[in-house]
Amino acid sequence: MDMGHAILDFLKALIWPATILVIVLMFKSHLEQILGRLRALEKVKFWSTEISLTAEHIANSVRFDPQIDRQVIDQNWHALSDPMADVIALKLWRTKARAEQIAREIIEPTRLSGEQFSSGFMYTWTLRVRKILDTLQALHYVDAKDDEYELTDAGRAIFKEVVEHESEILARFKEERTSVAP
Repeated sequence: MDMGHAILDFLKALIWPATILVIVLMFKSHLEQILGRLRALEKVKFWSTEISLTAEHIANSVRFDPQIDRQVIDQNWHALSDPMADVIALKLWRTKARAEQIAREIIEPTRLSGEQFSSGFMYTWTLRVRKILDTLQALHYVDAKDDEYELTDAGRAIFKEVVEHESEILARFKEERTSVAP
């Protein structure tokens, strides 16, 4: 009787791993598709581990300018390293702009004819733009007046090289944004 219970307990312990293995094998192609989409989402989130030219310049200037607030940089590194920071700098190089306006201009080229973005989607993009703008403002590279942002003289000095590489930055940003489209 004890041997029978031992065999039954052994089979009970094997049934779940065997069931999971069968399910994985049956739905392997579907799981591969899901994992592929997750990788694409990760690419959007982390932008293929490429950091913005803005972040590179700010990181380099920290070494030479002790007045730059390292704590602001450390706490907001993700926002600074987002390639969208370069696109925002390019926009502000030419003119003052509101965060909502910048967000709309960044995503507008991806819109299909007649397609409308949801208010939640626009809100998320605007928050992302505001986070970058707030970080740049904390570093005194951007000023805000009446909810319009513009570059300061220090911001123009930092973003000069960003502007010199504008075509490369916009091409990379467009490629990254469209390569993950469904």
